[in-house]
Amino acid sequence: MTCAIVRRGIHVYLTQNEFNALVSFVYNPGRGWRGVRAAINSGDKRKAARIIEEQVRSKGKVLRGLVRRRHDEAMLLLEGRY
Repeated sequence: MTCAIVRRGIHVYLTQNEFNALVSFVYNPGRGWRGVRAAINSGDKRKAARIIEEQVRSKGKVLRGLVRRRHDEAMLLLEGRY
C-alpha cells in the first residue's frame, strides 16, 4: 500500500534509495506527506528532507526513536545511506 501511495503521488524519476526513503516515510507520515510530495515533484529534495525530519511528534511529544527514524529517512533520500 505505501509503495502505491508513493508511485501515485510522485511524478519525477526516483533512484531506488529515494523511493525506499519515501516508502518508509509514508508508512507513518504524520502531516508531512503533502509537503514532501510537493517538494519532491518540484525537484527540491533538500526541502523534502527537512520536512521529513520535522515529523517527530506524537500527541505533541517529540519521540527520540522517531527523531532517529526521520533522520535515517532523510539521509537515505539525500545520500543513499542505509
